[in-house]
Amino acid sequence: GIGEAVTAPAKTTFRGSFVGTAKYTGSGNVSIVKAGTTRTIKVASNFRADRRSIRLRMYLAKTPGGRGGIDLGAMRETGAQSFRVPARVNLGTYRYVVAWCAAVNEPIASAKLNLVR
Repeated sequence: GIGEAVTAPAKTTFRGSFVGTAKYTGSGNVSIVKAGTTRTIKVASNFRADRRSIRLRMYLAKTPGGRGGIDLGAMRETGAQSFRVPARVNLGTYRYVVAWCAAVNEPIASAKLNLVR
């Protein structure tokens, strides 16, 4: 109707799969969806972090280790969840999403973002 916002079609621009670190397990799919200028990290419903992990944070990082990454907020240990990518972030540089455990200050699992062609 009149006055409705025109929403750009959402397009998946990156995809990846979580893998655990040497110490922890992690699995599940992740994608980045772009609609207009908004980019959203979508963690799939099959996401599972190590059952020993607590106080997870979602990091967008340059390496799978997550150090120096951008903290996008609290993350649940399992299931589908979404995080907004800050406008200033260049996904050509920040190629990993990392499930970071704030309790032990270590990464639990990471996913390399591969460009969808």
